Amino acid sequence: MAAELPVEQSPQTSHTARNKPDTKSLAFLIIAAFLNTLGMSIVMPIVPYMTLQHLRDPSQLPLVVSWLVAVYGLSAMLVGLAWAC
Repeated sequence: MAAELPVEQSPQTSHTARNKPDTKSLAFLIIAAFLNTLGMSIVMPIVPYMTLQHLRDPSQLPLVVSWLVAVYGLSAMLVGLAWAC
């Protein structure tokens, strides 16, 4: 029969300064999210015009722009998940 190891009881901790996020880190994340949103709101209206210059068939513009936006959203989601780990 295997010997049982004693289980240490950890004291109950309330929400202390240890659980509080660092204000510099939080400010950095808020500024980064704001700049990302600002950058995309500036770039997104121009994407169709920039894409049209590189297409042979202008009728494909809606499909190509849709794919670009979808890939950006998917990439943002995957990077967000990777940063959360």
